[in-house]
Amino acid sequence: MIQPVFHDSIEDLKKRLRLNDVPASKNIIAIMEEALLNARAFFFRRLGSARVSDIKAIGEMKDAPTTDNEFLRLIAGLCELKYIKWYLAIHCKVLVQDAGDAAQQTWNEEGLFRESSPFELNSFIKKLSDQIEDDIDYLRGDETPGQEVLLRATDLGPDVTPPRPFDSIQLTEW
Repeated sequence: MIQPVFHDSIEDLKKRLRLNDVPASKNIIAIMEEALLNARAFFFRRLGSARVSDIKAIGEMKDAPTTDNEFLRLIAGLCELKYIKWYLAIHCKVLVQDAGDAAQQTWNEEGLFRESSPFELNSFIKKLSDQIEDDIDYLRGDETPGQEVLLRATDLGPDVTPPRPFDSIQLTEW
């Protein structure tokens, strides 16, 4: 089985994803391996092997970090968790169709996926994607601890104010 990049073991990752109860069928293992391979490629492509090695050298991920390096390692682990969750959310139908009733029940027990609309699922996927990008910026060193994060905004309005009714009418005195 392929091991996670920043988590200590696949069991730890599955526990944090709340997928411990999913039986280890061939299809589940294949989907998890595919997700882990994609996560591994994503982190090495976005951070580079040297940065990934530096983060991994910090030590194991702690749930109660106290130093900047421990926080860096925690953010890397959380980012990996978000990436796997993002990947599984996109490929959820494959997981549910291939794994049988136990996987479907476990996946559906996660509040978001129970009776959620496609819009809600897409919104969740977009939110995860944005969080992953923010974490990658931090892991790359583009941000420093305590630094304010740049707000990304888009203006969808017109560049110029359109004419209002009667703007073209000139008033003249008689």
